[in-house]
Formats: sequence, C-alpha cells, structure tokens
Amino acid sequence: MTSDDRPARVAVRWLTAQTLVFGAMAALLGIVANAMFLGAYGSGWLPMTYIGIGVAGFLVSGAIARLAGRLDLLGTALLVLGSAAVAIGASWLIAAAGGAWVSVPLLVLFPILIQLGFVFVGGQAGRLLDIAGIKASFPRIAAGFSVGAVLGGLLGGQLVAVLGRTEDLLLATALCQGAFAGLVWATGRRYPAALRASPRPPETAAKPNPEASSGTSLRRLLGSRFVVLIVAYQVLSAIGSQLADFLVYDRASAQFADPGALAGYLAAYTAAMNVVSIAFLFLLAGPLLRRFGLRMGIAANPAVLTVFAVAMLAVLGVAGGASFALLATVSAGRIADIALTDGTTRTSINALYQVLPQRTRLSVQTAVEGMGVPVAIGLSGVLILVLNALPAALLATIVVTTIVCLVWTWSGVLLYREYGPALVRALERRRLLVPPSEIALAPADEAIARGLLAGRDPRSTRLGLELLAMAPPATADLGVLAGDPRPAVRMAALGGLAATGDPDARRRLAGDVIAGAGSPDAAVRLRAAGYVGVLDPRDRAAAASLLADPDRAVRSAALDSVQGGDVFAVGPAIAALDVPATQGAAAGALERLGDAVLPALATALDEAGNPAPAAVSRLVRSAASGSPARDELLLRHVGHRDGDLGLVILERLVADAPAPDVAADALERMLADDIGHGAAILGAMAALDADRDPRPSDEPVRRALADALELVRARVRAGLLARHGSARLDAAMVALEGGGTDAPIALEALEVVVGAAATRDVAPLLEPSLSVGDRLGRLSTDPGAPDDAAGRLRDLVEDPSDRWRSGWLRACAIHAAAGRGMLGALDLSGARALGDPIVDEELRAAGA
Repeated sequence: MTSDDRPARVAVRWLTAQTLVFGAMAALLGIVANAMFLGAYGSGWLPMTYIGIGVAGFLVSGAIARLAGRLDLLGTALLVLGSAAVAIGASWLIAAAGGAWVSVPLLVLFPILIQLGFVFVGGQAGRLLDIAGIKASFPRIAAGFSVGAVLGGLLGGQLVAVLGRTEDLLLATALCQGAFAGLVWATGRRYPAALRASPRPPETAAKPNPEASSGTSLRRLLGSRFVVLIVAYQVLSAIGSQLADFLVYDRASAQFADPGALAGYLAAYTAAMNVVSIAFLFLLAGPLLRRFGLRMGIAANPAVLTVFAVAMLAVLGVAGGASFALLATVSAGRIADIALTDGTTRTSINALYQVLPQRTRLSVQTAVEGMGVPVAIGLSGVLILVLNALPAALLATIVVTTIVCLVWTWSGVLLYREYGPALVRALERRRLLVPPSEIALAPADEAIARGLLAGRDPRSTRLGLELLAMAPPATADLGVLAGDPRPAVRMAALGGLAATGDPDARRRLAGDVIAGAGSPDAAVRLRAAGYVGVLDPRDRAAAASLLADPDRAVRSAALDSVQGGDVFAVGPAIAALDVPATQGAAAGALERLGDAVLPALATALDEAGNPAPAAVSRLVRSAASGSPARDELLLRHVGHRDGDLGLVILERLVADAPAPDVAADALERMLADDIGHGAAILGAMAALDADRDPRPSDEPVRRALADALELVRARVRAGLLARHGSARLDAAMVALEGGGTDAPIALEALEVVVGAAATRDVAPLLEPSLSVGDRLGRLSTDPGAPDDAAGRLRDLVEDPSDRWRSGWLRACAIHAAAGRGMLGALDLSGARALGDPIVDEELRAAGA
C-alpha cells in the first residue's frame, strides 16, 4: 500500500466481506454435500469423486477461461457466482424431493467453487491493490474465509437442529452464494474503473497487436516458462495437500473404531485447524511476507509439509501405522498445510499473477486454478486408488507424499527464480516502444555514379565514388581514376583502393594527404583530413597538424579520422572537447583511442576540485567503455566531492551485467554514503518546513536542498544500475520513477534483484510520489542532528563534518542565516577557507 492507504483499506474491507460470506457458503456446502453422499453411498466411493472433480474442473474452468476473454472481471464473476447460486437452489428442490443423487454433483462442485471463488477474489485484489498491498493484506482477506467457515459450521449445526433435515442446509447455502455474488456486484459499483475494464485493448489504427486476441495470448502465456512453473507448482500443491488430507481421514478411521469417538476427534481437529489458520492469517502471515517477500511465501508451504512427511516416515518406523503418534503427526502436518496455504501460498500466487498482461490475467488464472487444481485432485484420486491396492499401502502413500512435496519444493525454487525475469519482462512490455524506421536502399545506379564523377563539385565526386564502389567492376574503375589530375577525384579513388588493402594506393594517398595538410587553402586541408583514417599509423602522425588546424571543419574531419593507438591525438582531442563545434568529433575520437586516454583522465580527475570543470565531465563521458582499466580508474572517484561529476562517473560504470566483486564493495559504500546524505538533506528540508517563523530568505536554501536531493536520487539510481546491471534493473527503474500502476511491480522487481533490506533503504529516495516526511520516516537518520531550522542552517553553514560538499548550498544557507540575523553567531572560517567564488560573494553581500 502507499502512504495514503485509506482507499486500499476500504478495498480490503470489501474483499474481506466477500470472503466471509464465501467461507460460510463453503462450510455449509461441505457439510450438506458430504453428509448426503456418505449417507447414500459410503466413504468407499470418495476417490471416484476426486476423479470426477478433475474432469468437471477441467471442462468448467476451460469454459470460464474462454468466457473471461470476452467479458470483464466483474461480468465473469457475476455470471459464474450467480449461476452457482441458482444451481445450488435447484439442488435443494431436488434433494427435498428425495433425489440423493444430487449429492454427487454437489460434492464435485464443492472444490471447484472454492478455487473459482478465490480466483475472483484474487482477481479483484490484483486490480484494487498493488503487489505490496497484496503481500500485506491478502492474508487478512483470506482470513475472512476461515472465519466464515467457522461461522458457517456453527450455523449449520444450529440450522439442522431447527429444520430437522440436513438437505435444507442447501437453501442457506444458496442464499450465502447469492450474497457472495451480491457483494462482488456492490464492490464493482464502488470500483467500476478497475473491475469493469474491458479485457481487450481499444481498437486503434496502429499495427495489429498479436496479443489482441485473448485466445492467442492465453495460448502464448500458457506456453511461457513462468506460467508453466505456476501450473506445476499449483498442481503439485493440490496433490500434496490432497494426499495429506487423505492420510488424516485414513489414520483417524484406523485409530477410532467407534463412530462417536471418530466424530469427536474430527471435530477437535477441524476446530484446531481453523483456530491455527485464523491466528496465522491475522498475526503472522502479513508480517512474514512483508519481511521475507515471495521467496518465503512460495517455499514455506512445500518445505514445511516436506518436513512433516519425513516425520511421518520416522514415526511410522518407530511407533507403527496404528499409533496415535502417527495420527497426531499427520494431523499437525495437514493443519500446517492449511494455514500456510491460506496465509502464504494463496497470497504469493495472487501476487505472481500480477506480472501477466491484465487483459489475459483472469483467463490464465482461471485456467490454472480452476482447471489445473481440480485435475490434480482427480490425479490424486487415481493415485490413492493405486496406492491402496499395494501391500504396504500406508508406507507407499507416505513415501509418495514425501516425493511429491520434495518436487513441489523444487518447483517453488524454480518459480521464484523465474519471477525476477518475469517482472522485468512485464515492465518492458508496458513501456512504450517505438521501433526504428527501416530504410530500404535502392541498388546503386552506375550511370548516376559516373555522372557525379564527371562533375566539378568535390562532394559530388566523392558521392559518385561511394556509389560506384557498390558495383562489382568498381575496383578497375578506381584504378583508372587514381591517376586523374583532379586532386579531389584522385584522392577519392586512392582512398577507395587503400581501403581494399592496396599498399601502393595507401602510399600515394599519404603523399597527397601530407601535402594537402600544408596547403593554405582550407578546402584542400579539409579534403586531406577526410582521408587520414585510411593511412598507416606513421603517416597519420605525420598529418597530426590537421588536429590543431585553425579551421573548425578541418579539425572535426581530422578528429573523425583518429584511430586506436594514435597517442599523438589525445591532447588535441581533449582540447577539442571545450569547443562546441568539435565536441562531437572529439568525443568519438576519444572513444576510439581507448585506454590511451586514461593517463590524462586520471590527472584530470585527481586535480578536479569542487565544483569540477565541465571539461572533466565531458572527458569522463568520452572515455572508452568496456575497459577494465577505465572502470578501475572511475571506481576510485565515484565518491568525488563534486556530486555531479560523481554522477557522470557512475553513469559511465553502468553495464548490462552486475559489477564484478572488486567493484561491488566500492559501489556499496557509495550507495550507503548517498543514502545517509539523502537522509541528512531530508532532515534539513523537514526542519525548514516545520519552522514556525519562515523567512523569505529561506527560499534559496529550500530550492538548493531540493536540487541536492534530486542529485542524490540520481546517484542512487545510477549506483544501483552499476552495481546490479542495467539488464536486470533498467526497466524497473524507469517504471518506478514514472510512478503510476507499474510502480508497485517495479518495487517488487527491485526487491527481487537487490534484496529486501537494500530495497527498504533506497525505496524512500527513489519513489517519486512520497512527501518529505514520508521519505524521512522510512530512512535511518542521525539521532544527534539538530531538529530545528536554526540548527540545520548552522550545520549547513559551518559544515563541521564536511558532509554537504556544495558551495552553492553553503552560499544559500549563508543567505538564509543572514536573513534570520544569526550570521554573527556562526563560525565562518570554514566557509572562507573554501575559496569558492559563490560563497565568497555571498559572504561579502552579507557583510561578513
């Protein structure tokens, strides 16, 4: 949830009300369906219902998934839930007429309705809450289901006592199901923009989107590794839970021969299961998910059930299958499974679905939850029938349960590993990408080329040569043209031949270029500079005078001809960075010079003060990328006193891959320092905001602090990209700084890549919509820092800890202190010793 989380709290209340009624309906339906079925057919036929659940769930949920591609979330939910209420009401009439067979479809419908109900609740939560809100609040929403189930169980017992027939509970069940549908409808009226949105994008005149068809998109998503892992995880979850549930009833039946004793134990077991589940949902699930994230949420359920399965094997070997110890272990495992399913697994899976495209999310969720889970239950029924036919059925069942839980745990590990890349893909999918135009070039026309060659304009001649070089016989023609008396034609032809590796042409061209470099005609020198790049290194050095030519166009052409290894060009290229007309060509030359620039760069960085000359920043930007030596040099200066220069250095260190270990420590220290600096800036801003006697002279320092905060935010962003790699974080950073609906997913992606603790440190600085107080409240601050405006201004002016490192900020603080009449009480020796012109000017203006 955001800092302004009142709307989110209201949405949570609406969803909790839905799950409360939903839970009561599920309890009533479970009571009446099981009671009617067991009375008519006995427990021996229960595994067959599991198979029926699989078949029916596959068919029903497949139809609903297709329906979700045509209707919005609210329309799909109302149609399904309303139809279920009508069907349950009709079954009451059939049961009242003596049709006990209706218990079969009711028992099959029972788990399908539970899965679909959570699909619709989770779908609404995904539209109304962000990922952080889901992790924090969905356990509380799910707790409504458990509370409703307890209330439904109590209500069911009372209604049977009053009505005298179990079948009459179906009427109460239909009413609860109708109330569930009514609450969904009311929630939709309150949040129409989120819940009534069309699943299809509006038609535009743009290029057709291959995902515009929900069916195609659904097939594509179900073919992705991420969705396949969700399906595998959910299927294994259903099988593991179903086996654990079967073991409870199987061991309870073996332990208690007396029906009354069996009913008493099952009642106590059910009560304990509900109490533990509700307590876990209300007290632990949300804090655990907020603290440890989805890594714990996905892995906790299978890992804990695996531990209990191993314990079952140990107890079976020591105490035997008929022991109460085994029953207690099996029951405790199932109770833990239920609590973790409601508190962590269901919440985590709902968060995972948020990275899917919204228009197909409900279809995929319905397919996975409504089809995959019932099919898994059906497979469990077949598996139990096969295991019961074995000689050591109990041992085989526990062993299979253990294996399923181990595979389930491993699938959770794989799913979480895929979650980070899926988040990145989701963010990239939501960015507006404009593909570059594709320019189709027509084949060269030799007649046009020869016409250009015959012209008197050197530019036309050169263009003709370039066109002619595209044709197969061009080399022969160039050989003839290399003897042309016109220098422009001759040099262009020699350049073309030299580029093919002709040493004689390169030697002749060098003579023309060196001679042209000494010409008094700027046009001749410009033509010569254009061919320096194809010469040998020694000849390029002989034409070095062109790099310092008085004509800017000549200098630019010579810089464009600089090649790697031309050490003689380093000085002229750095000098050319200071001239706007030659900056582009100089930057390109320095990039090609590579590590040859590093000695000059090291000297410039060592000598740069605060503020650093603009030429140093330009030189850093022009240094060649991908050089370990360059990166090592820049790393030594990431904490430069000039924060703007440090930011340029950080941006040059950003690469696709995470920084190597040797760089990671330096970047981590820099990030920690910037986070602390950001907290200090926010503290000063908050003190000025809280001042009861603000002055007009405070305004410059307020703006300077805001600028300093933006610089820190930019440095933290660049530092994270340099530390962890732009390929993993760039899309998340863009989405986070853009705010809007993608910001929560971006925060989750940031947490997956950098860790929960690091995210808690940097998120208060990076989130764009937070107020100063919200940012400051989430950061660790210096307890010894002054909390009043005067104290903060004193700290800014005197800067005893050398924290602020900004002449402009110090000058603004001096201006504010002078406006408050407190300048005379401050120690200004440090400010005078800076030698900063801006600070000195402000001191003179203040008469200090």
